[in-house]
Amino acid sequence: MFIVAEAFLRDKGYNAAICKTKWEKFGGVTAGNYEFIDVVRLDSKRYFIDLDFASKFVIVRPNNFYENLLQYLPRVYVGKTEDLKHILKRRSKRHPQRFGIVTPLDARHYGGRDVGDGDGCDI
Repeated sequence: MFIVAEAFLRDKGYNAAICKTKWEKFGGVTAGNYEFIDVVRLDSKRYFIDLDFASKFVIVRPNNFYENLLQYLPRVYVGKTEDLKHILKRRSKRHPQRFGIVTPLDARHYGGRDVGDGDGCDI
């Protein structure tokens, strides 16, 4: 799916690349990997594309409130890196326990770090 999207964007004249990041287990963060598409327009604006964005927020036992909240997340995210960082920061500052969610969310799918931290395809 990533290859098809990247090829489409390149055919349309965009500078697009599939970026892969991988991290080892550290602290309370499990090992994992993550793929996204980095797109640079002719005017040098950069965009981040996640073809399965909403799935990164799924938890094991969500309550009704959280399930309803998930319906508002886009399945595919296309936006600037700054906007994604803003979403992640707002989410991390929330107190999930207040909404009856036992498992607090973290940025495990993003390696527990900000996107664009110096490994692979920074955006």
